[in-house]
Order: sequence, then C-alpha cells, then structure tokens
Amino acid sequence: MATEHKLKAQTRTVTGKKVATLRKQNIVPANIFGLKQSKAIQANEREILSVVKEAGETAVISITVDDAKAVPVMLHEISWDVVSGKPLHVTFQKISLSEKIEANIPVVLVGESQAVKDGGVLVTVIDEIPVKALPTDLPSEFEVSIEQLVALDSEILVGSLSYDKEKVELLIEPDQIIIKIQPPAAEEVEEVPVEAPAEGEAAATESGEPGEAGKAPADQSGDNKPADKAEAK
Repeated sequence: MATEHKLKAQTRTVTGKKVATLRKQNIVPANIFGLKQSKAIQANEREILSVVKEAGETAVISITVDDAKAVPVMLHEISWDVVSGKPLHVTFQKISLSEKIEANIPVVLVGESQAVKDGGVLVTVIDEIPVKALPTDLPSEFEVSIEQLVALDSEILVGSLSYDKEKVELLIEPDQIIIKIQPPAAEEVEEVPVEAPAEGEAAATESGEPGEAGKAPADQSGDNKPADKAEAK
C-alpha cells in the first residue's frame, strides 16, 4: 500500500512572471487547492522532485508550510520545461484521510511470457485500473506476471488481480481484459500488376505475324495484285 511522504514548503509571495526568479534559485513554485482558498507555496527543487518521484499520483504527501500543521495532499499536476526538463510548477490537492477517493492505479507487467518467445504478440488492453479507497489504502500499482501467458490467445482479466478487497474497490468489471497474446500478423503478399500489351503487339499476336500498330494485317486470300481495268470500246 501507499505510504506517507513528507515535504517542507514555504508560503510564496512571488507570483506571475516573477516566479522565474525563484526557478533560478532552484525553488519550485506550487499551489495547494482544496482548501477554502488556494494557497501559493514554494519548495526546494531537489526535495520536491524526490517526493514526487517516490509518491507518484497515488501516495499521500504530508506538506508542512512554514511552521503550520501538516496538510495531507496528493499530487495533482506537474508542469515541466520541455527544454531543460526541470519542473515549472506543481499543483497539490488537499485530501481528507477519512474519506474515500477515486484514483487510477498503473498496471506493471513483470516476468517473461513463453507465448511471446514463441512468436506471439503481447497486447496491453488496460494500463490503469480505476479504484476507490481511503487515501492511505490506495495501491501504488497492480503487479501482473505475464509468465502465465503460455499460449496464443491466452489472456489475463481484471478479476485475477491481487489486492485487499476489504479496503479497495475496483471501479471496473472483473471480466475486462488487461493483457492478451495475439498471433503474429500474417505478411501481406504484394501482387505485381501485369501490363497489358500495346495495341500493335496485340494485333500481331492475333494474326500470328509481327506488324505495326494501327495497321490491319494484309489480306492473305487470293492474289494481292490489283485487278486490271476494263478497256472501253
């Protein structure tokens, strides 16, 4: 199950475009919403990255702002600089530890499949499982072993997942397929088009003799000499 992670932060007074000055000091601007009013905070870049990496989107993070009482939150969103790869802004959502919440838990595949070794294709149908549970009871992931996939057309269903059924409710039907093995796609044979013979070639083929295109074959019946003209008397 997910564990609690701690983060120290400070109240942020710098807003707007001026937050760029914070990032130059390796300080990440952030916000906590879900309170009566969204609270602007800031935290050390290294510390916030460490917590985000460990907690992910399913673990509870306990944030202490200045010297106030710790607030239980979960990661809601993180924006990254596409050039530097550094975090630009982090958004946390305040939660109640006594109220169940809904979350999408990632599916993690482990092991090797004999069916894949034999040429089958592993197809992932569902990569996240929607669940409902108390924040501290949320699984960090669903581990699925693909070693049980030993033949073509074999599959693993949601109903086969291992979890604490007394604390976690799956918001998906148990007969839904998570992963399956499909036969390899058959190679398509490309048909080579047969070119039609030219008009002259077709005529020569029918007459049995070569000829020029557009000319009819010579008349082969009787004498080919022109008939003599009758003399007028």
